[in-house]
Amino acid sequence: VAKAIADGHYQRGTADNYTVIEFKLIYASSGSTAFQAYIQNVVEQYEALLVDDVNYVRVTFDHQDVTFPNNYYDYAMKAVGDLVVGGIQGSLLDAPGFLEVFNADNRGGFTLNWGIDTSSPNIKVQYVNLDGVEVKEYWSFDAIVEVLSRKTYVREGREQKGWTNLEDLIRAYQDMNNDQVKTIADGDQTLAEALLGKTFEDLIEEEGYAEVVAKVVTTESNRTLLYVVAKDGKDWVLVKTISLETDIKKFIEAAYTKEAGVTLTLAEDPELLDTDEKLLGNEYIAGLIEDEESGFEWTTLAEIAEAYEIELSELRVYATTYVYDGETYSDACVVRQIGDYFLFIEWL
Repeated sequence: VAKAIADGHYQRGTADNYTVIEFKLIYASSGSTAFQAYIQNVVEQYEALLVDDVNYVRVTFDHQDVTFPNNYYDYAMKAVGDLVVGGIQGSLLDAPGFLEVFNADNRGGFTLNWGIDTSSPNIKVQYVNLDGVEVKEYWSFDAIVEVLSRKTYVREGREQKGWTNLEDLIRAYQDMNNDQVKTIADGDQTLAEALLGKTFEDLIEEEGYAEVVAKVVTTESNRTLLYVVAKDGKDWVLVKTISLETDIKKFIEAAYTKEAGVTLTLAEDPELLDTDEKLLGNEYIAGLIEDEESGFEWTTLAEIAEAYEIELSELRVYATTYVYDGETYSDACVVRQIGDYFLFIEWL
């Protein structure tokens, strides 16, 4: 209290007029008179105990019983308050999954914890390791939730985020994904920056990294992944993992599926429209040009490249036909190719 007064947050009161620090306590009793009495008792204890008779400062609690689900929708989900803690009753089929509402980093997209650090190792755990040795350690809540749900690397009671060796980081993440590494090679920085939507220099400046690099990884399941990793202090940390594709048919089918939300199959291999003559000669493109409402007005590949701010040498326009619900449809898409890999830009 003395420090808060010295820092200018509060004024010293008097014996006849205490400075009152007001708190608001939102809770949901769901009609339980026992819980209402509990809250009343807790409030009375705090108000009786938190009294400074030297600086003449005391606290008071405005406690409000809010009905469900407004306690969540109006307060917890919006983080209305300096400290918010809430929980939900989960299914027995995925009990650990429902613990994610308590993770402070909102990893599940629905945290009800705003203000408590769940990454600190302060919970006692006891287990038998792979060597059959009983281990007693302090782990963080985050680490416990993760190991209950999936394979996780834990170091000093925390989820391991950093590795001193870059390749160890990649192998660990692939091990956690149950898809072991086959090869690791240097990745293309231009490709990585295009996929990330920002430059390595931007990442270094924004996050304070010492270095950012890209690696192309092939896995035992024949996937190709781009790893973007950064040097943060002494450790390497993961920035992002992105799937790469060198097969244009699979690439476009995946893009269709992502957009439509249903699996769409190409009726035939995509046709590369690599000349202006092929572009204008394509029936689907010609129809777009003739349709004034389509807004399509480009008649050359150079114009399309300029419109989407792509180097002409990297621009690819593919005409496609796909099957949906027994019917065949025509379409075309703009793709950027960097080296052997494709980046989806736009449907035409």
